Amino acid sequence: MATRQICSIVDVQERDDFDELIHDLGRHTATTITIDVAAEVDVLTMPFEFELLVDSAAANDVEVEISTEDPVRQELARIYGLGLASGSAGNPTAMFREMETVSTPVFPTDASLPDEIPPTQQFLQVTVPDRDRRSTGDLDQISPFDSDASFSFVVAPPRESFGPAPARSRKRAARKAAKPANVSRSLGWGSVVVSAMAVAAAVATLLIALLAPSANVVIVPETRTLDAEVTYGLEGSAVPLDIAVVPTTLKDTITFEATVPATGESLVPDGTARGMVYVTNPSSEEIVLPTGTIFTGPNGEASYLSVEEIDIPAADPFGSARFGTAVVEVEATEPGPSGNLDVGELSGTLASGILYQNRFPIEGGTSKAVAVVTESDIESVKSAARDGIETLRPSSLDEQIPGGWAVAQPATIKGDILMTVSTSTGTVANEVSVVATADIEGTVYDPAALEADARDQIQRILAAAVPEGFGLDMESLRTSVPRAVGDGSSVAFILTAEATAAAQFDAVFRDELAGDLVGKGEEHAVETLESLQHVNAFSVSYGPDWLPWNPVPRFEERISIDVDGS
Repeated sequence: MATRQICSIVDVQERDDFDELIHDLGRHTATTITIDVAAEVDVLTMPFEFELLVDSAAANDVEVEISTEDPVRQELARIYGLGLASGSAGNPTAMFREMETVSTPVFPTDASLPDEIPPTQQFLQVTVPDRDRRSTGDLDQISPFDSDASFSFVVAPPRESFGPAPARSRKRAARKAAKPANVSRSLGWGSVVVSAMAVAAAVATLLIALLAPSANVVIVPETRTLDAEVTYGLEGSAVPLDIAVVPTTLKDTITFEATVPATGESLVPDGTARGMVYVTNPSSEEIVLPTGTIFTGPNGEASYLSVEEIDIPAADPFGSARFGTAVVEVEATEPGPSGNLDVGELSGTLASGILYQNRFPIEGGTSKAVAVVTESDIESVKSAARDGIETLRPSSLDEQIPGGWAVAQPATIKGDILMTVSTSTGTVANEVSVVATADIEGTVYDPAALEADARDQIQRILAAAVPEGFGLDMESLRTSVPRAVGDGSSVAFILTAEATAAAQFDAVFRDELAGDLVGKGEEHAVETLESLQHVNAFSVSYGPDWLPWNPVPRFEERISIDVDGS
């Protein structure tokens, strides 16, 4: 078996020392480490720190003992199975000593209970986690919130006492038991008398209800038919309107781009003429002709430039009697066929005295046909833009129209269509394009809201037409389907309605009528009912049915007045 070595004491003065110790435990395998912790530092004061230390030590085969004067750390070291260095184990706190001896008091249930219950007992409860359930493979990830250890204070409240009833309660019970028996008998006879009177009153009431005459009067109120008419629409209609609303204006700007090919044609210079010019030096000295020397053509119109530098030898008038000659290549300064010359057409004398002449044709100047924008092309592209704007116009405002709304005035173009053309007439181009913009405007309205306003108005007209003493029966209200009026150039509708108004008879009227009929004969009752205003019909029924005549009740509460059978 390997011999365990003793490692030097590790002094932990701050948290960084503790973190470094945890990460370095792997280097102290098979050793014993003594951790010296000062009482004033905040390291190794929580259960999770001891749990982290124990797990890390077990994973690295390290034995750990704690050297501290702090009794809390000493007790936590005992709980987690860590050793205490010599001089540290004998200082447990009084709190933990009390925890070992305290217990919850138990009291007997007989009369020998103490007068007072001992004060509330307090003790500290420590819960230690089962470290075998935790993984020791990732010690760096343990946090204080992962620890299963917990500390809690448990408070035991005073218990209620149970014993014989107080002397005052026993005396009250004795007085209650000593009441005279004759008082109870007197109360019993009083109850019998009251019950008999209640039964007699109930019987009398039942007899009156069964034998006293009753009458039920049914009044059918007078009704009148009311009608109304409302015209409504949008402001500006040619039809006179009772309700006119201003439509909502919508605006937008639409853009359309169009392109058409150019139809004109024109010839433009293309290739540049080139050729050879024969130069003669009449001077007795050699002359250098530089590149770019200008040779003027016939009538000074066309000009040519030398494309190379050449040396023209001197003349030999006394020997060979010849001038110095050379040939240089030239190129017309402008492209096109105007630079083409026949033999001898290019001749003259340079400022240096050099004579020149083309003894060979100068050719290669050409032209080509290209497309050209014409006035017709510009008008064509503008027409295409106008057509495009007109195609977009009807639906240009659709996205702005709220759901359920209707168009009053379709989208129209306000002002001129602005057009920007890409080029002008005569420009060499294969096509011409245009960007056109137009301001669009239209009006819309909410037909449901407009119709609702018309229906509210027609109800107000009917309500105003109700005669005094009548009430409008809203259930009888019937309105027509809105019907368009006018020539269709504007938004205008007509709405008609019909309703019934019935005479109103309130509770005061019914009470007064019942009072007029009390104790009178049937003939008087009929005359009274016939004299009532705004009554179309009435009927009277009497009871009880087994009576051989129709007596008018003598009690007002036995007469009921029913309006329209309700």
